[in-house]
Order: sequence, then structure tokens, then C-alpha cells
Amino acid sequence: MQIETEKDGVRYVYKESFWLGKRELSVNGMQLQKLDRRTFAWQDESGVRHTLKVKGSFLAGTRCNTKTAMNLLCSKTNGMSGS
Repeated sequence: MQIETEKDGVRYVYKESFWLGKRELSVNGMQLQKLDRRTFAWQDESGVRHTLKVKGSFLAGTRCNTKTAMNLLCSKTNGMSGS
């Protein structure tokens, strides 16, 4: 599953593997460092460290929260859709 969204000129791409449970998150094409299963981090050009917390799953819906924005990624997949 892949979710792409843009907020305030920042592009977020979240990938989650159904079979392996592997999660990846990138911001403006830059792969973020994975701190734990659901937390990702990166440093901007000025050296400020940012963290993103991913909540949910591909079945229940996925949300990504920062200190300044809530629910950056929103997707809920119907498991019965067959796609």
C-alpha cells in the first residue's frame, strides 16, 4: 500500500508492506530515518530535527501526526474490495 499526500508544499509518501509489515516514509523525496516501528525522523536544512508518528494500519486507516499538523495521511482500505 502506498499513500501520497501534500500539505503546505510538503509532499509525504508512506509505504507499508502487507506481507512483511515494513513501513517507509519520505518527505519531499527524502527517505526518513526509522526510529522505531511507527516513528520516523529527519533534519531540515537548518539542522532542526523533526519527528513523525504513524498511527493505524492499511486496514484501519493510516494517519501521520506531527507537532504542527494532524492526520497528514488518511486512507482506509476496504479489505473486501479485491483490489
